[in-house]
Amino acid sequence: MTSDQYHEQVLSTLDTMRTAEKDHLILGFIAALYPRGDPDHHVIGSDFIAEAIRLLAPFHPNQLVRVDQANTIDSATVPEF
Repeated sequence: MTSDQYHEQVLSTLDTMRTAEKDHLILGFIAALYPRGDPDHHVIGSDFIAEAIRLLAPFHPNQLVRVDQANTIDSATVPEF
């Protein structure tokens, strides 16, 4: 998969997500960076990366619905007229 294809698939996934799911991603990052709204809080990099990986799991290349697969209809399941 090229970087352009991956970018397109990420945008497609974001388009299909509900607002609450998108808010969960953003609020999760904010909570990891600024716990309890404290901008001076020390952030442990490994904890932040672990949280980022957990939040972004839906965007792992193996989890994304491939655009070419989503538009393909299996001819064996389509009845002929």
